[in-house]
Amino acid sequence: MVVPLVSMVGIYLLWVVYPSGYLWGTAEDSLVEWMTVVCYLAAAAVAAVLVPRWWRRGRRLTAIAYVVLCLGFLVIAGEEVSWGQRVLGFEGPSALVEANLQDEANLHNLLDRYALHGLYIVIGVWGVGVGRWVVSRVAWLQPGYAYAPSKDLLWWFLPALVYYLYVDYGVPAAGVAGVALGEGPPRFQEPVELLLGAGFLLFMVEVWLRGACARQPALTSASQASPTRGPRVRI
Repeated sequence: MVVPLVSMVGIYLLWVVYPSGYLWGTAEDSLVEWMTVVCYLAAAAVAAVLVPRWWRRGRRLTAIAYVVLCLGFLVIAGEEVSWGQRVLGFEGPSALVEANLQDEANLHNLLDRYALHGLYIVIGVWGVGVGRWVVSRVAWLQPGYAYAPSKDLLWWFLPALVYYLYVDYGVPAAGVAGVALGEGPPRFQEPVELLLGAGFLLFMVEVWLRGACARQPALTSASQASPTRGPRVRI
């Protein structure tokens, strides 16, 4: 709870106290975006390591789900920096760039605002607790901890949920009521998405650690069931 909350407050205060520093950190291809990329690449690496573990344990569906998850993390990392378009200096497919809302070589900006933000809202809802509720009631989503983050991680998913609900529905609703609300600092979605990426990375690490600990009781039981016998002594 402490780190995400302090991060959000600190970033907002940075905008108030040192706006040029804030704008530099949240600009395209700057610090926050690349930190987000690192989080998703690391999450993809951990997910890839977990795939053979699930397969060996007979969790075929979970193994396939983690292949998809790993690929999803890699795609998000690439999309975050438009697949290195500005860094590498390539134009990208003309049809894609022309159709893009920001003239970038990525796919997510082909979606309209509400569709893209809706994905973040759904992920946020799943991460703050609905996911745990669902997997506890669906027998074939096992082990449950592999499909939904624990309650300890909900604070990493909450900012995306709150922010996109606020800018897409809270601000317009307030406008209808005659109350003018701003959307917050420019590009505030960048630190919000960084926290979400960190949440996914922590989720993958959490699954890896819980899976490793889950093997210990089985080993202990086996050792208790088959105690080591010393050599027989014939008299």
